[in-house]
Amino acid sequence: MSGKNEEDFDVPEEGPQRYSGPGPELTPAQSEIKSKITSSRPESGFKGPFPVWLVNPPICDAAQNLGRVVRYETGFDQNVTETIICMTSSYLGCVAEWMIHYPIALSNSVDHTLLEPLLLHFGNWPSDLLDHLSSESPFLSSILKITYNALVNKGKFEDPEYKECVNVVGEKVLQDILSIVGYYTYVGLTLNCFRVSGK
Repeated sequence: MSGKNEEDFDVPEEGPQRYSGPGPELTPAQSEIKSKITSSRPESGFKGPFPVWLVNPPICDAAQNLGRVVRYETGFDQNVTETIICMTSSYLGCVAEWMIHYPIALSNSVDHTLLEPLLLHFGNWPSDLLDHLSSESPFLSSILKITYNALVNKGKFEDPEYKECVNVVGEKVLQDILSIVGYYTYVGLTLNCFRVSGK
């Protein structure tokens, strides 16, 4: 694993966090959204991308609502959702997103053999990475393939691949995967751009 573990992933070396969100004086709309998010996240609190998003309250509110849906209302077990999120953060090289979700993935019994290649090739996926992401479950194998395709090939499936995936998981699951990948790509881009810490 190239000597890497979750403790190694902190704010990128490029420099300190660039922007921590509006403050200390918030507008009424910003205060309302911040209170709403804080009360709905008693354990994790108001951190991650939310302080940055708060500069535009309607976007912040819409984004946190979408995040709740794609993370908890797809019907996936949490281990599947966290696998998709970890794949997304690894592909993007998003340190903060990985620091937040890697421990959650482990606590939800995500197979460490799926996480090891993502950590080894963090932010620099080789062309054969999918060969190292295997599962005995046809369902999970299709999810890994779809997630890989969504990230690397920008969702462009060849017709045989598309038909194979739809035959195994169906259109709803396919769309749910794309929604998770899309949302956490947005999260990852925010965290990367503003160098947000995952702590």
